[in-house]
Amino acid sequence: MQIKLSDHFTYGRLLRYTLPTIVMIIFTSLYSVVDGLFVSNLVGDLALSAVNIAFPITMIIGAFGFMLGTGGSAIVARTLGEGKPELASRYFTLFIWCVAGLGVVLSIVTIAFIEPIMRFAGASDLLLEDCIAYGRILLAGSAVFMLQSAFQSFFSVAEKPKLGLLLSLAAGATNITFDYVFIALLGMGVTGAAWATVLGYCVGGVIPVVYFLLPRREGLRLVRTNFYGRELLHACINGSSELMSNISASVVGILYNIRLMDLLGEPGVAAHSVMMYVDFVFVAAFLGFSMGSAPIVSYHYGAENYDELKNIFRGRIKEYAEKYPSATYYPGERPWGVKCDIAMPCATQNELNGDEAQALVDNGCMCVAEGANMPSTPDAIRIFQQHKLLYAPGKAANAGGVATSGLEMTQNSIRLTWSPEEVDAKLKSIMQNIHAVCVRYGTQSDGYINYVVGANIGGFMKVANAMLAQGCV
Repeated sequence: MQIKLSDHFTYGRLLRYTLPTIVMIIFTSLYSVVDGLFVSNLVGDLALSAVNIAFPITMIIGAFGFMLGTGGSAIVARTLGEGKPELASRYFTLFIWCVAGLGVVLSIVTIAFIEPIMRFAGASDLLLEDCIAYGRILLAGSAVFMLQSAFQSFFSVAEKPKLGLLLSLAAGATNITFDYVFIALLGMGVTGAAWATVLGYCVGGVIPVVYFLLPRREGLRLVRTNFYGRELLHACINGSSELMSNISASVVGILYNIRLMDLLGEPGVAAHSVMMYVDFVFVAAFLGFSMGSAPIVSYHYGAENYDELKNIFRGRIKEYAEKYPSATYYPGERPWGVKCDIAMPCATQNELNGDEAQALVDNGCMCVAEGANMPSTPDAIRIFQQHKLLYAPGKAANAGGVATSGLEMTQNSIRLTWSPEEVDAKLKSIMQNIHAVCVRYGTQSDGYINYVVGANIGGFMKVANAMLAQGCV
């Protein structure tokens, strides 16, 4: 059964919907890996260095396709959620034609200045010819590369992530096949690798255009459109994070290449290529999930389905109760009305107020221990103390995390490693000492231990003694 953007999403359904996009992006990122394998094994390390120097330039150009794809897909998905499919298709068409047009312009400009661009990217005299040969062909295919990048986002909006995956597999197979034909059989070197990559781009960038041009009664499609300047600007703004992320990654790669060329020469750049290929795969997995899930969020935002948005971002207690029928779920209520002996507010600041504190007292609660920073309001604290509850404030009861961090810093400072048992023993000693300090300074004349007073005075005394020891006072 096909999953739709309007569906209710569980974790499993979200993963099933985004998985094709994740695999698609990973597979697309392998293009350069395939080129690198063929070039390194059949042409040589110098040619691999040339490929690695030229490739970041093409990725900077492709980043503009990611920008309009991710930013535009959010607008299109939101418009679909608003119940305006025809308008969504017109927006979609505008974004696609803008991607294609921008790709053509960028191709012309970059090819015209190909030599200074490659020298700027770190190409030495020894590599310049191969860099220009490889880069000129890839830059000529900028339009189809940018279209492929944009369609990777729009396939998810069109509720066709599996189709996007199949086209990416077909594009990858095309790239691999022609890498073998052009490099292994015809001996075309880096030029053959570049042509193979561009032909793969054509599969991923041109076929989707044909698919979305086919007449269909429903769903996202390419139609007659107008110029929507405001939406285009919003798409660029929405996708600016993707643009800058891709550009920054490419710039870092260029800087690495320049520095490696100075220090290690062409073999150093070739070695860096191998590590960069591995990095591509891991980054692509995160990018694929974000691209696959973003249209879901945008759709439900446009539909004003805010409950579903909360469900997407985080799990609901209701789902736990549905999965485990023995659990009791009280919709719209807070937990402090439940009868208990010990209450432990551990979530957020000011989550337990005076009325709820009184409810705990009335229900026989005898101890409140805080596991967060100031989860009880001043009114709640006052009620706990008036009724002589064992009340442990967060600065005392929640000190274990800070204490453990201190123990970690101590280990680093003294260059020693403690076993888990030793850390637990030291932590236990620290917490027992905190309790002893609270008892020492917080015990009142009637025998009641005011842990708030004890913790405050104990903390002040520790700071004062430290100042005295340092000679500050």
